[in-house]
Amino acid sequence: MKLLIANGHLIDPSAPENTGMNILIEDGRVADWIRPHDSQPEVDEIFDASGLLVAPGFVDVRPSDSLEAKKYGRLLAKYWLRGQ
Repeated sequence: MKLLIANGHLIDPSAPENTGMNILIEDGRVADWIRPHDSQPEVDEIFDASGLLVAPGFVDVRPSDSLEAKKYGRLLAKYWLRGQ
């Protein structure tokens, strides 16, 4: 399945990208970043991300209701704040 996340604002700390960009997802993986003015591929579905940030690969570390998730979230935050 091909999904195009269109009109989002791409943020990727591992690359020099912080701009408006379309992202092509194929079989659950990022396949390509496509500038809005470039030709767009044929896809099965388009998700309009206008006004939204798109950050592929980021992990949501907010604690959930489970005790294990809360403990992990606190440990990760402590590790991150120490600059490790």
